[in-house]
Amino acid sequence: MGNFDWKQLLWVAGRADRKAYWLVLVALIAVGWLCSVVLGSASAATDLLLSWMGVCVTARRLHDLGRSGWWQALPTLVFTACLVAAMPEFGFASGLGETAVGLISIVGLVVELGFVIALGVLPGQKGENRFDRPAPAAV
Repeated sequence: MGNFDWKQLLWVAGRADRKAYWLVLVALIAVGWLCSVVLGSASAATDLLLSWMGVCVTARRLHDLGRSGWWQALPTLVFTACLVAAMPEFGFASGLGETAVGLISIVGLVVELGFVIALGVLPGQKGENRFDRPAPAAV
C-alpha cells in the first residue's frame, strides 16, 4: 500500500491525510463488524485494540490539521455522556421521558458523526507544522 507504515495504527505521533484517515477508519469498522459476525460478539480485547487504533488515526488526522490529538476527547465525552443518559437505567430513572431519551441519543450521534466527517473533509495544513512533517501523498 505505498508509503503506509502499519506501525502507525498503534501510535499517535505523526500526521494522517484525508485519504489515510478514511481508509483506516473504514478498515477498522469493517474488521469490527467482521469480528462481531464471526465471534458472535467482538471480544473485549478486539474492541479495545480497534478503539485504540481509532484514537491513533484520529490523533494523527488532528495533527495534520494543526491541532492536538486531545481535541478528540470533547466529542467523544459528549457522545459517551449522551449514550449513558439514554440508557434506560439512567435516563428513565432520572425522570427523563422517552422523547427526551431519544433526543439525547440523537444529539450524541450527531456530535460524534459530525466530528468524524469534519475530520475527513477538512484539508490538512500544507508544509510542516508542530506535529511532524506532512503526511505522505500516497497511502
